[in-house]
Amino acid sequence: MARGGISTILLGAAAALVCSGRAVAAPMLQQDVGGTYRLHGTAHVAASPLPRRTIELRADAVLTPGPAPRRVRLHLAAGGYACDLVASLDDDGALAFEDGQRCAVVIQSPDARGHLEARVRSGRGQLRGDHLALDLSCELTGAVSLGGKMLDADVPGIWVPEVPVRGDARAGAEGERDRSRAAR
Repeated sequence: MARGGISTILLGAAAALVCSGRAVAAPMLQQDVGGTYRLHGTAHVAASPLPRRTIELRADAVLTPGPAPRRVRLHLAAGGYACDLVASLDDDGALAFEDGQRCAVVIQSPDARGHLEARVRSGRGQLRGDHLALDLSCELTGAVSLGGKMLDADVPGIWVPEVPVRGDARAGAEGERDRSRAAR
């Protein structure tokens, strides 16, 4: 499966973040969260029949005020894939994601195609000033077809029949708010 496809699937479904230990100067206001955060981190995927792997993640997280007080929307995007989640936000900047939220991903790459669904098992984060950290874990289900290889040679147009995928993904990423014009 393409490197960008797996990283986005993981981000849309699961992630693990390391939270900073800095103190918060004032209560977190919902309007303070808006912005684009450039994230980097790692994802661990254990989903058969795919090989276990740890991959580097690069993604954008766009936070906006949510549908109710103390709720925020999180739009994660990487490698041409995206996922939308909702989280609660407390006065100290802690984010909590409800279990069961789902992200559907249609995979269309030169070496893989199919569909996966990531269901959030647990998720948390921390927003401190311009720093965002996320920690997500999810269950992966779906089916993929791998293509382009036959007897270790690249053969365009050859696809292995679709196989079911089941497993887990954990991802952790963190980064800073992008205050440039490109983020607006």
